[in-house]
Amino acid sequence: MKNVIKRKPEILLPLSIRFAKEYFNELCKMQDDIINTQESKELTTVYRALWTALIIEVARLFDTHHNVISFKKIPKIKAEIDKYHSEAIIGKIIETRKTFTAHFADEGKEITSASEICQSKLSEILDDLDKLSV
Repeated sequence: MKNVIKRKPEILLPLSIRFAKEYFNELCKMQDDIINTQESKELTTVYRALWTALIIEVARLFDTHHNVISFKKIPKIKAEIDKYHSEAIIGKIIETRKTFTAHFADEGKEITSASEICQSKLSEILDDLDKLSV
């Protein structure tokens, strides 16, 4: 028999937001100094890891799969979440995940670059999500 532990949205979603904010901040610091980042194999590896982790974490917040905990599945905040889900950067991040980062699609779409992410409203969106009551 499988030992199943019920995961709680009120614990997991704030953690997901915290991780996404940390990844965003570190990625954008590296983006600001992209020349040094690109000149170092180790920094380039960290940069790609942060970019990938951020895309996965943000997409997870809006996931609709049946066995995933996400903001999209909390009825009392659905209208607010739909507003953020309709933001261009969120849609592009989700497509990036489906195309390259977490999956390899047959037909790829344009990847969301780190510079595009850092220049977007993603930081404000994550701050707003962090204030929601789960």
